[in-house]
Amino acid sequence: MFGYRKADPDLEAGGSSLLYPGMTESPELRWAFVRKIYVILTVQLAMTAAVSAFVVKVPAVSNFFVSSNAGIALYIFLIVLPFIGKPGSPVFCGIFFLPVS
Repeated sequence: MFGYRKADPDLEAGGSSLLYPGMTESPELRWAFVRKIYVILTVQLAMTAAVSAFVVKVPAVSNFFVSSNAGIALYIFLIVLPFIGKPGSPVFCGIFFLPVS
């Protein structure tokens, strides 16, 4: 019906040795990629938790962001920064790396 035919073997039932029959890469390579992605996400989450804990636990930093005009401006700048451009764009790189040079 509707011109569909049943796939042999049925992939959803696990009837094939490969999950994706057209896949030419080894499963070890795919799992290495998945592990790499999970490591990157874990490091990002840990860094976010560390920066958040530092801002919350050190009174001078939290007071800087709350009570000074420079702190509020920096806070707004850090919120707007990801929306300025792509990370590889000259505007983003100029704003992000100019204070370093």
